[in-house]
Amino acid sequence: MDHNISSNMSNSSDVGNLNRTNGSLETTYSDFIELPKYLFVYMTTINVIVFIVGICGNLLVIAVVCQVRAMRNSTNYFLFTLSIADLCVLLVCQPVAIMEFYAKERWYIGEAMCKIFSFISRKVAVLLVVLRR
Repeated sequence: MDHNISSNMSNSSDVGNLNRTNGSLETTYSDFIELPKYLFVYMTTINVIVFIVGICGNLLVIAVVCQVRAMRNSTNYFLFTLSIADLCVLLVCQPVAIMEFYAKERWYIGEAMCKIFSFISRKVAVLLVVLRR
């Protein structure tokens, strides 16, 4: 009886990922659920808004602290360094994250960018805060 089930499975068009050599199942792209189009529109819209507002806001903080003498105190220098760290994250990590979303969790931009992305996403904010103290 098991022979009939396995022969029916191997002939079925629904099981396109059956490895014929050893009978094991492999995960392929067709196994993933296709996301609805509105989710892509929603993710893109939210990411573009966060990117534009984040870049503008952080550049304004940097400009104000650099140009207005009254704003040069330790608290504002702390905000200045946080703005620089946030700019690094926005400019490097957010485009990579949206690219990863559209690329279905595949990495297309090389090993060097993988290391840069990993470093910036985990270490830059902490490093700038520590260096400022």
